[in-house]
Amino acid sequence: LTATPFQLGHHELCSILERFEGVAWNMESAPPVGRDAFRVKVSELRQLLDAAQHSALLLDEAWGHLRAEDLVVNGRTYSSAEVEGWWYAVQTSAARTPAIEQVLSHNKTTAERMRAAEKALQPWVIRHLRERIFNGKPRRERLPGKAILDNTPDGVETGIEIAGGALLPFLLAARATACAPDSRPVFAEGIASSYETFLHTRKANEDTTDDDDDEVANGESGDAIGKWYLDRLEEALPLKDHGDSAEHPKIAATAKCVMDAWGKGEKVVVFCHYIQTGRVLRQVISGMMMDQIAQLGAAKLGCKSSEVMVELDRLGRAFDEGRPARRLCDAELTGLLREHPALATQTEALLEVARRYLRTPSFLARFFEFDAAGIDEAAVAKAFATGDMPDWFRDFFEFLANRCVEDERKRYLEAIGTIQTGTITGQDVASTFSEDERQGAAPERLLPNVRLVNGAVKSETRQRLMLTFNSPFFPEVLIASSVMAEGVDLHRFCRYVIHHDLCWNPSTLEQRTGRVDRIGAKVERCGQPIRIYLPYLAETQDEKQYRVVMDRERWFSVVMGKKFKVDARTTDKLAQRIPLPASVAKELAFRLEVKF
Repeated sequence: LTATPFQLGHHELCSILERFEGVAWNMESAPPVGRDAFRVKVSELRQLLDAAQHSALLLDEAWGHLRAEDLVVNGRTYSSAEVEGWWYAVQTSAARTPAIEQVLSHNKTTAERMRAAEKALQPWVIRHLRERIFNGKPRRERLPGKAILDNTPDGVETGIEIAGGALLPFLLAARATACAPDSRPVFAEGIASSYETFLHTRKANEDTTDDDDDEVANGESGDAIGKWYLDRLEEALPLKDHGDSAEHPKIAATAKCVMDAWGKGEKVVVFCHYIQTGRVLRQVISGMMMDQIAQLGAAKLGCKSSEVMVELDRLGRAFDEGRPARRLCDAELTGLLREHPALATQTEALLEVARRYLRTPSFLARFFEFDAAGIDEAAVAKAFATGDMPDWFRDFFEFLANRCVEDERKRYLEAIGTIQTGTITGQDVASTFSEDERQGAAPERLLPNVRLVNGAVKSETRQRLMLTFNSPFFPEVLIASSVMAEGVDLHRFCRYVIHHDLCWNPSTLEQRTGRVDRIGAKVERCGQPIRIYLPYLAETQDEKQYRVVMDRERWFSVVMGKKFKVDARTTDKLAQRIPLPASVAKELAFRLEVKF
């Protein structure tokens, strides 16, 4: 019984099934098939899977021989981005190249053998796949490359452009990569993630990742010429002060996307392969968030940006005991809580947490209408009558009352009580961060809105952050490494996922996205798709990795458990392959799902 992507090699799968030979066959409750017949069935299944795998590997090999000239059908030349149209046209074309004939022949054989193996496998494996269309819209929407900048897929996948001071470092990285084609260019992957990560890849005694990749490597390889290029690259990095980190083209794109979503009240989870990049993103996003709060507050209050935090703190006193705004706020929230008698004993605790959230500068600046005179009852009434705010609380209260047992409800209340704060900067905010989460960051650069989780963060801290992220409250942005990519739920209030760094294993990307695509996810309540961002830098090692991983993802559903090398030479070769059409991958993949 599996809900995860089908990623086992077929010999591994059969080995797992063979373990059932250890059941007590002499018991009355034993399977009626008997031990001998069981062995025969597993053997037959292995043979069918062997045949399907063999055909799939031959198809993969034949597909690798396709070249640009094979994309010409009936006088029309198709681009790699048009492989679906090419595949449809080539099957009815009378004029085919030998390479295409080979592909079509192997595709036919593979399809036949996959269906035979599928029929034999269906009694053994059950999968549950959620519907890909939800409420008339795709459940998931992918935005690759530069689509992260304008939130609009343009139909043609293109990367984020590199310009200005970033050009020289990336050109030097390309030259250094060429000097060691048989090694994995970790430094090139690192600089595509952040400038700081590149610096850490040169320190072989320091961990750069939390080991969520097929092959983890630190340090550098190559000859003296390659090292010379890397030395010049390090000298050319535009890192003079803290603000320069935000000038990195992909850091800037990810931070902009986070800020756009945050401004609309959306939560975002950002996955980073590299530890140092996560720290940089927390710093950059926190700085941009403080600037945005100051700008919004200054526009509403008519004061200087430097005065905004003090003024917003003053306005937040409208939620102090006995004030009209607080009374109306309590009345609105109490009305929602009355719908759930199970929360009667937690009403005051939930009211307190909600008040403290509403009075934060980040919330006031975004969602309340006010001026220097303050926040009155009319402003509170309007905030509760418009936008998504009432739904946030309604959904959370319903979840606590109807989907949580008493102990789980208690854990949620304890978690949101410890992480929530009524201010946004300063020592009282810093006190809500445990030492393992700070990781050397200065107190003035920590915001309760933006939290970081990697291998250095203790399990109890991770658990607390997971619970609070699954509430309407802080954090609103979670920057995570592989430690949050499996076995956790982040779906209650989040439908934005940014894969800032790719992983060479496509199933890792699926596992990450799956954190926000669960039963009861926000997508099912709001009717809007999960937005999956896959930013990559144009004409760099980053784009090559993206091309390879996306093609790998399709082949993974056809060739079970295949391993790939990730050195520069192999990556170049794989990146130049004609992509496998999604329709071919779908047609060949095992169909083992059971719909409920």
